[in-house]
Amino acid sequence: MVEPPLLIRDIKQVLEEISHKKEIETINLSQGNPLGPIDSRLKAVLREYLSEDTEDTEDTEDSEDSESEGYCASKGHPPFLKRLAEYEREHFGNQDANEERIIATFDASGGINLLLADVASRMPTSEVVVMAPHFPPYCAWIKNKGLTPKVIPFTLDDIDLLDDLEQAIGSRTGALILNSPRNPTGIIDSEYFLRGLGAILNAEKRRRSDSGSRENQIVVINDQPCRTHINGGKEMVFARDHLRYDSVVNVNSFSKEGRLAGRRLGYLEIPELFPEVNSFVDRLVDSVLGLGFVQAPTPLQYAIAEVELPLITDWSEHIASVRNYCSNLREIGYDVIEPEGGLFVCARVPEIESHNLHKALLEVGIGTVDGRAFGFKSEDGYVRLSMYDLKQSSHDEVFFRFERAYEVLRGE
Repeated sequence: MVEPPLLIRDIKQVLEEISHKKEIETINLSQGNPLGPIDSRLKAVLREYLSEDTEDTEDTEDSEDSESEGYCASKGHPPFLKRLAEYEREHFGNQDANEERIIATFDASGGINLLLADVASRMPTSEVVVMAPHFPPYCAWIKNKGLTPKVIPFTLDDIDLLDDLEQAIGSRTGALILNSPRNPTGIIDSEYFLRGLGAILNAEKRRRSDSGSRENQIVVINDQPCRTHINGGKEMVFARDHLRYDSVVNVNSFSKEGRLAGRRLGYLEIPELFPEVNSFVDRLVDSVLGLGFVQAPTPLQYAIAEVELPLITDWSEHIASVRNYCSNLREIGYDVIEPEGGLFVCARVPEIESHNLHKALLEVGIGTVDGRAFGFKSEDGYVRLSMYDLKQSSHDEVFFRFERAYEVLRGE
């Protein structure tokens, strides 16, 4: 019996054991940790808030209150929300964005869980549609809310995917999660796909309305944490422009976009067309406390409110590394899914199951994530490689080791 795929923290431990046993330097390509310098302007503001030079500072009744370290409104710090609305309009062309319909969240994960909890309150035991491959925690979050994940099998063909979605979306569907660029494939949802999905969702909405159902809306949770990591020659396609469906919530995060994963700051942006939008926003804000998040981190909200967005982070070397991996792995004999966005590469050896490729790479000291963790089938053959840590991905021996694993698997 094939063992379940290793978690990322377990992969790190296994690599440490291999390094000790074989006396080699291991290469960990498993984690999407966005390492690198953060925007110097933001760093300066944070230093101002959290100055380490406290030698001349005394706690007196006249000292200023440290509001940036205290509670703020569950909806978010108003200047931060205003800054986000400006960012959406000016940088992403989202002219509908308004601070009244933006909610600061504990990263994208907090925002998605907030939305899933709302779905569970309206439609207990309903299904949430997710397309494989997908970010692994999606299914756990769905189950934690008493909902059921409905996973659509992997395909690279938009027509097949839309056919599968049409069969899957029905009276029990409470939500659908979009993720573009997708983790781990890096595929950007096409205009054709988004329009086709919108037609399916609107048809289901009409069926519910005609049958007198009280629950007319399937909420589309549009998770787009890598929307700024677009590979050369590609453009981001936004669901808001092509889905043509009203019940959509956009989920954004500064974790990848601003290299601030440890700060856990994201936000929900709710379009004006969302049904009963004001009461929906109020309902979400009222439920933040109940999920245990209390609010999004205050210091970073205050700091970003003072910095003109976008945050300046250079990903050009990482994007070049993605292209380099695709080219070199193909030359060795691997199949790769050419990523249009994000900083991951999905690779496989033809006719080799993913768990066997994952193990063979571990044997040569390379840590990857077995594609089964993302909802791939083992026979799909894919493992995910991360280009987020250049110190790991640029290791001198990396392609030599990939070639050695390939030769072992092919019996060469």
